Amino acid sequence: MAFIESFITPEEDALNEEFLEKGYVIKDVDCPDVLYAMRHMILEVACELLEVDLPDDETDFLNLIHEMVDISELNGFRLAIYNKVNEQTWFRPTYFRLGRNLTEKLVGNELAMQNQVNLSIQMPNDNSSLIGIHSDAFSGETPFQIVQWVPLVDAYDTKSMFLLPPENNRRIFPQIRQIVEDGNMDLLFEEVKDQVVWLTVPYGKVLIF
Repeated sequence: MAFIESFITPEEDALNEEFLEKGYVIKDVDCPDVLYAMRHMILEVACELLEVDLPDDETDFLNLIHEMVDISELNGFRLAIYNKVNEQTWFRPTYFRLGRNLTEKLVGNELAMQNQVNLSIQMPNDNSSLIGIHSDAFSGETPFQIVQWVPLVDAYDTKSMFLLPPENNRRIFPQIRQIVEDGNMDLLFEEVKDQVVWLTVPYGKVLIF
C-alpha cells in the first residue's frame, strides 16, 4: 500500500502553481444548473425593469441589452438589479457556491466574504462604465484576498477585463501608491498597456484572481 505523504493533492498543487504564475485561474463553475438559475433570476429582474417579456434566447437578450438601455440610464438600471438580487438571502451563498471548490483549494476554507455581490454591465462605446487600471488595496480593501468573477455571457477582449501579470505587477507596484495619489492612473495604463492580459472567460466558467 502506498502511503500519502502530502496534505495537498497533485491536482491542487498544479492549481496553486498556475495561480501563482499567472495571477488567476479560469475553471468550470461547480454547478452549472445553479449558475443558470441565478442568471435566469437576474434576467427576470431586468425584464421587469424594462417592462418586456422574458426572451426565448436569454444569451441573445443579455448580449444585446445595449439596444434596450440607453447609456445615460445604465447605472440606474444596474443599481436596480444589484439592489434586487442582493436582497435575496440565498444570493451570496449561491454565488459563492459557483467557485467554492476552487476557492478552498487556493486559500482554504476559513473565509470571510464581502456583504454584497457587485454587478458590472459593459456596453459598446460606453466610456462611463469602464473601470480603469487600479488596485483594490489602495481603496480600503485588504491585499490578502481573492476575487471571484462570474460572467453571465461569454466575456472576451474589451468585453472582459484585463490583469497585469504577477512579474510585471511586482515591477510596477512600488510606484502605484504615488501614481494613485497624483491621480495619474491613465498614465500608468499607457505605460503597461502592452503588458496586460485580456482574459477570455466563457459563460459557465469562473475566474479567480
